[in-house]
Parts: sequence; C-alpha cells; structure tokens
Amino acid sequence: MIFMKKVAKGIVVEGRVIVQEGSLPEGARVTIVEDTDEVASDASNDAPYVLSPEEERELLEADAESERGELFDAADVLAELKRLRS
Repeated sequence: MIFMKKVAKGIVVEGRVIVQEGSLPEGARVTIVEDTDEVASDASNDAPYVLSPEEERELLEADAESERGELFDAADVLAELKRLRS
C-alpha cells in the first residue's frame, strides 16, 4: 500500500494551525513539524535542528522513496557494515 504525502505550510494562531501555503482536505490527518530559527549546537541535546532548503528537499525525496518501497533491509545494511569492518 502506498500512502501519498503532501507538504503545506502554515502558522499557529490562537492554538490552531492556519494553512498559508498549499491546501488540505477537510478531516485530513496531519503531522506538524515546527520550523524554528534556532540551530542546535550539539546533536546530543533536545534543541531543534533547522534544515536548509536542500536538506528539506532531500528529506522529502527520501520519504517519497520509502513510500514507493525503495528501502534497504536493516539486516542487509548491518551485514554490509560488518563486512566492511573486517
């Protein structure tokens, strides 16, 4: 089964998300990812990480690849890493 995803940008107003770019059908299930101007200085903390436009494009493409079933089996990846370490 393939699930389609789309990106819509918006802003929170009085606790509700107002879509500003793109559109969503009534009743759509959404996952919200907050954009921020803060940059994490240490990957081990809980500070947000800001993606560049290129990184965001790569992330969306990787997500699309996974939805199309273009995946690597974890056991195969681990076996290859073990082979490379030997």
